[in-house]
Amino acid sequence: MSSLQVYFICAGYRTGSTFLWSLCDLDENTTAIYEPLHPDLDRRVNRPPSVESSHKHVTDYFQFFRLGKTSPKLLGWSPDLALSNFWLTEDDQFDALRHYISKLIERAPTSKVVIQFNRCCFRMNWLSRNFPEATIVSLHRSPHDQFSSIRRNVPSDERNRYRYDTFYLLTELSMLLAEAPAVFADVSEFDIREAFSRMWLFHQAEAERFAKFTFYYDEILAHPASAIEELCRSGLLDFALMKKYLAKLSSPREKPDTPSAEKEFNEIFSRQRDRYCNSKLGDLCKHGGTKNDIRQMVHEGILHQCNTVSSELANMRSSKFILWWYGKFINPNIYGTPNDL
Repeated sequence: MSSLQVYFICAGYRTGSTFLWSLCDLDENTTAIYEPLHPDLDRRVNRPPSVESSHKHVTDYFQFFRLGKTSPKLLGWSPDLALSNFWLTEDDQFDALRHYISKLIERAPTSKVVIQFNRCCFRMNWLSRNFPEATIVSLHRSPHDQFSSIRRNVPSDERNRYRYDTFYLLTELSMLLAEAPAVFADVSEFDIREAFSRMWLFHQAEAERFAKFTFYYDEILAHPASAIEELCRSGLLDFALMKKYLAKLSSPREKPDTPSAEKEFNEIFSRQRDRYCNSKLGDLCKHGGTKNDIRQMVHEGILHQCNTVSSELANMRSSKFILWWYGKFINPNIYGTPNDL
């Protein structure tokens, strides 16, 4: 189909990706597909719709599969699409993922397809190589607000430690650690805010290289009219439709963090940003270093992993945690109950 338009929204958790997807979903001429890499997708598709109260204007996350009477498994979905190859570059092979995304696009009943991913922040290079016709849109949020939102339900005395895997943060940190250990070089022990800051910076570096458009949820909240106009210019949203709905639209707002906690986080993030930007790793990412280049820096001792952080995150990849992904084990008293909807 020569007129086919494909957009990939690549975003982390709690960055407004559901809100942006819901705006795309308002357009009857757009097929908006929500998080097709969810590791529990098949079960969620086959149960009655359930929507988080803060996600206004949403009635069903997975209507693409329900309305099309399509089983994710028949299209090639499996939990491994989310649990392996978390960081992909243009030379990597992941045929199962390429086949699955191709099937999603083929099954779309409209000529405009928007796929919202929460597990492709570090796969944009691979996506641009395997789907050159697609427009990659990267969505971000200020690091403090994103972290605070991710950890909002964690007890205050545990919020900055490596416990409670809310919104899959520890899972993603552990996967990124396994595939790109240099990202966490010289991160001090025990404080998850430092590891999160490094992951946030790495996502930003990937977006600068491989996303055609980059938007910030904070700007959408602060200046909705101008932000929506920019989103329309990118082609992601329809201007006439958004003009009609703009006055009625409202995005969820959360209880702000305490000033002292925000100040402390911002100081930590600033230190990590300075270390990252002034490091060989930051320079390599900025100028297009490959995955092997970065790994080689660790092997040569140019970058050093923090053994304490490595062991803490490695523990999250233990049998108990992996079994959780397959629905066989869960202990909310230890790990919390992850939920990215």
